[in-house]
Formats: sequence, C-alpha cells, structure tokens
Amino acid sequence: MEGWTTIPIAAMALALLPMLLFGFAGEWVSRRIERWPTAWRIALPAVLCIPYVIVTVSARSFRWEWFAVYALLPVVVAGLLHVARVRDAREVGTALDYLVVFGLALIVDLRWFAGTWPRHLSAINKAVLLDAGLYGFQVIRGLSGIGYDLRVRTTDLRTGLRELALYALIAIPLGLALGFLKLKLHWQKPGMAVFAWVVTFFFVAVPEEAVGCRTCSSAAWDARPRCSSRRSSSASRISISGPYSSTGAMC
Repeated sequence: MEGWTTIPIAAMALALLPMLLFGFAGEWVSRRIERWPTAWRIALPAVLCIPYVIVTVSARSFRWEWFAVYALLPVVVAGLLHVARVRDAREVGTALDYLVVFGLALIVDLRWFAGTWPRHLSAINKAVLLDAGLYGFQVIRGLSGIGYDLRVRTTDLRTGLRELALYALIAIPLGLALGFLKLKLHWQKPGMAVFAWVVTFFFVAVPEEAVGCRTCSSAAWDARPRCSSRRSSSASRISISGPYSSTGAMC
C-alpha cells in the first residue's frame, strides 16, 4: 500500500465519510439537510473538494483548475437535480437525471479525472464522485424508491458466501491458467490486509457497482423494481434502487 501515509489516509477518511453516512443513516441525513435553505443545500457538496486539496497539496501537484472542477462539479450536480425535482414532481424522470447519471458514469468508467491525482491515490477520485452522486440523488432529488444501503443482513451473508464459492471455483483456476492471477506465498500483516480490503471495497468496488447499477436503472423512465448489486467477495450489500430501474438484474 505504497503512498498511503497519514495525509492520504486523512483524505481517504473524508471521502469515505459521506458513503458511510448515506449507507447507514441516509434517511436521517436527508431529513436534517432538507431543513436548510435551498442555496445552502446546493452549495454544501462543494466541500467534496477537500480530499483533492489535501492529497495534491501534500504531493505538490495542486492545480487551481482542478480545484475548481472538484469544488463546482458536485454543486452543478446538485443544481441540476434540484431543477429536475422542481420540474418533475411526479417523478417520471427528466433529461437532467440522465445527464447526471451518465456524466458521472463516464467520468468514473473512463477515468477522465484519475490523472489529476497521484497514481497510487487515484481511487479517492471515484469515492468523491460517488459522494457527489449520492448527495445529489438522495438529498436534492429526493426520489421515492431510491436507496443506498450498506447495512448487512443475514441473507446478505448467505448470498455473498454462496456467490463467492461459486465464483471462486471458476475465477481462480481460470485466472491462474491465463496468468492473470499469481500465487504469492507470504503472510500479510493483519492490519494491512484489513486496510487493503477497505480500500478495495469502498474506493473501487462500491463506486463502480453503484455507478453501474445506476446506469442500468436509467434504461426506462417509469418502471420501479429494485436494482440491487452485491459484492459476493465481501458478503456485503449495496442496495441502490431507483425510479428508472428496468430490471432487477445484477448490474
């Protein structure tokens, strides 16, 4: 975990905080922020630029133009979704919803912003963009039927372990045969193993699964089944349901 010193870890914790708040207390957070004036609610996500500032200043790679991007993009997302909420009281969907969903999906999937971070810390970028999307849709847009839930249930553990076992039977032999996986026989320190799991889950798996599920769910305007994605390797649940979900399939 080269490069993960105290300062990057602090930035990581700040980027992780909104994910945890929405994952474990999303409704409570949304209700509290709903009481604020509209201008404050739209401006609040500008604070998501702080992880970028912390990391790049410490790495001496800070650039004002990218600071503006990270400060303004979450505000633009919130502003667009506020307009969508005002125009779409019936929650049938608007072009602005599509614009935000696919815009964030392209940025994450194509790694357009990754080059602005030190290479070994670019995963924080995904978390910051996910934070912007979560805030916009859960707090500003306020759609009924949308959710992001990290609380683990017994059924999630059963499903996760079952899928892990089935996946491992195929993926491990195939990965070794293709040279994609390599055995490295040494004991990792327990603390480093836990840290690696946290980074992989929250800064790679969750953003990619969340964006993928949200993009899948935008296939139709008015269907409302639940879209739920599960990371079987972690035996945890990411439930993201939305008003545009067209299938209940894994995304």
